Amino acid sequence: MERPLLADVTSQRAVMSAADFDQWAQAQLDDTTYELISGETHHVPSNPYASMLAAYISFLLLSYLRDHPLGWVTGADGGFQVGEERYAPDVAFVRAERQRRPVREGYNPLPPDLAVEIISSDTAR
Repeated sequence: MERPLLADVTSQRAVMSAADFDQWAQAQLDDTTYELISGETHHVPSNPYASMLAAYISFLLLSYLRDHPLGWVTGADGGFQVGEERYAPDVAFVRAERQRRPVREGYNPLPPDLAVEIISSDTAR
């Protein structure tokens, strides 16, 4: 028996629209952060080393912004809408001239000006 081609396997994956994802993500009862990439949901994995690097980068950005209030920073739990996809970068920065404050629920409707993703064996897709 032959193994299916990769194209055959990927064509059978369920694709979710951005609107369906937004409803689904809001209904999740756990603290897991999810992303929507190419219509597929992904949970955002973490590990202590990646978290440490993200915290250090956030610290450097926030230290600079303390003296230069140019915008705001989010961590890995801050999600962003980028077209029909939803991302949760490890660190993100948005200029205040584009958006004074982030939204309080759901994924921020504007993409960040800077997005930092810590790549590790857990996040390689």
